[in-house]
Amino acid sequence: MQKRIGLTFLLVCLLMFSSTILCYASGSTTLYAHSESVSIGATPYKALKTTACDGPQSYLRYQGGDNGVVTLGNQSVIQMGDINSRIKSFDNTTWTFTYYTIANVSNKVRLLVSIYIVDSIGTTIEEHAFKASTSLLSTTSNATKTGTYAFATSTTIESTDYLKIYWYINKTDTTKLTVTLWLDVAATPTKIEGVEYEVHSDSYYWNSAVRLIWQILLPIIFVISAAVPFVSYKKGQIGIYDAIVMSIALLLLAIFVPICLNVLYGA
Repeated sequence: MQKRIGLTFLLVCLLMFSSTILCYASGSTTLYAHSESVSIGATPYKALKTTACDGPQSYLRYQGGDNGVVTLGNQSVIQMGDINSRIKSFDNTTWTFTYYTIANVSNKVRLLVSIYIVDSIGTTIEEHAFKASTSLLSTTSNATKTGTYAFATSTTIESTDYLKIYWYINKTDTTKLTVTLWLDVAATPTKIEGVEYEVHSDSYYWNSAVRLIWQILLPIIFVISAAVPFVSYKKGQIGIYDAIVMSIALLLLAIFVPICLNVLYGA
């Protein structure tokens, strides 16, 4: 009986160990549109930060009589590692964009964005174009407007990648007007709420050689262990049913664990 209990305990420990290796955590943040500059390569952009707006305030502005979707002239970016150094991917959640804005003509224009994930040199990895549109700006005073987008992605993110926000307006006709989007205003920030993400576990940060050793060693351990229940059965210590169940479980782990280590963390 004691040997049977010990064998069961060993199996449970192996399962717990595998679960610990394969799990990863999540986090959430609000991103604020700041006035400071960030460059990708030699191209300057406005900064997105996880810290609240603190000035100096600035703005993006459109003046003209175009019709339809028009850029506000600059983008805001944040490096993924500045969101979280262990970021893995964004979750499928609703992002709420709050725009602090003003137009000098009422009911002629909306604000919206395009969302990009780009690599360290600016090459686009993923695009979500023309999202989070507001209602028409119905006042000629500074006001806060919101728009939402149900963000969905399967992209695996590197900490050196960037999240880039393109700021746009959408005009209803060719009426000439001026639209201003304010940045880095502490009391009324332009911001993005509801940004949720998953992060790698500590296991991801093993060096590649150690991870490779475990990808090879764990299956061997599980395959060898799969023979132990049958040895115990032959000695009359456990029944044939227990021996079969334990062996199948260990063999499945021998297959499942290296695949998951490779998919989740890379070789």
